[in-house]
Amino acid sequence: MKITFDRTKFLLAILICLQFGRSHAQENRNSIAKKDSCQTTEAFRSFKVSQTQSTKQAEKGTFYLSTNFRFGSLNKSFDQLFGMDNITAQFGVNYGFTKFFQMGLSRESLGKMITLSSKFRIYQKGGNFPLNLSIYGSYNFRGVKHVSQETPYFSANGIFFQPIISTKLFNRLSIQLSPSFMKMNDIGILVFENESSYALSVSSAYWINKRASIFLDYSTNLNRHQNSPYTDVLSLGAEIEFQKNLFRFLISNSSFNDDISSILTGEKDRLYIGVNYLREF
Repeated sequence: MKITFDRTKFLLAILICLQFGRSHAQENRNSIAKKDSCQTTEAFRSFKVSQTQSTKQAEKGTFYLSTNFRFGSLNKSFDQLFGMDNITAQFGVNYGFTKFFQMGLSRESLGKMITLSSKFRIYQKGGNFPLNLSIYGSYNFRGVKHVSQETPYFSANGIFFQPIISTKLFNRLSIQLSPSFMKMNDIGILVFENESSYALSVSSAYWINKRASIFLDYSTNLNRHQNSPYTDVLSLGAEIEFQKNLFRFLISNSSFNDDISSILTGEKDRLYIGVNYLREF
C-alpha cells in the first residue's frame, strides 16, 4: 500500500510538472505573439504608402485623423532654408462604417484641393500567405479662384480609381501592386497631361519590429503626354507607431499629396521632404 501511494504521488508530480511546462510554453508563445505585431494580415500601417493608396482598412466605428505636410524643394538656397520655408498641408478624416467600407474627406492647401474618397475591402485572407484586395475611388475638387468670372469657384479636377492587391511574406515584407485610372475634367496645373491617364504603382514595406517599418513607393504613368515635363514618382520613407499614433517621414520627387497629382507629377531634379501623422480614435 505504501508503494502504491508513493507511485501515485510520483505520477501526480509528473502530471503537475507537465501541465506547468505546457502552460509556461503557451504563455511564452502568447507573449511572443503580442510583442511581435508583425504577425498581422494588414500589409501596411497607413491608408497610403506614400502617393499610392494601401489595402489598410478602417475598422468599423473607428475614426482617423490625418495631417500630411510637404516641404519645398531641397534644391532651394539657404535663404529659403532649403525648402523648409515653403510648406503645404493636407488635413483629412477617415471613418469605417463597416469592416469592409470606409469613407474619407481631405483638403490640401496646394491648389485648395478637396477630395472625397471611399474604399471597399473585397477580399482578405490570413495564414502563411495573407492576401488583401481592395478598391479605392475618389472625386477631387480644385478650389483655386480663377480670373474669369465665367468659371465657377469650384471646378472639378477629376476622378480617381484604383484596385489594390497586397500580400505579406515572412510576416515582415509587404508587397503591393495597384493600377490606377484618372479622368481629369479640368487639367489645371497638369496642363501637359492627358485628360485620361493610366498609371501602375508598385509598393513595398519592411516591418522592422512591432512599431517601426520602412517603405518604398514607385508609380509610372503608362500614357504620359509627349510634351509632359514630369517623370515617374519615387518615394522612400520610414514610420514609427506609438499606441494609436503613427508618425511617418518620407522623401519624394513629388510635392503633392492628393490622389491624382501625387502620382503624375514626378520631377526629374527635385526632392521634397514629407512629414505625416495619423491618429486613431
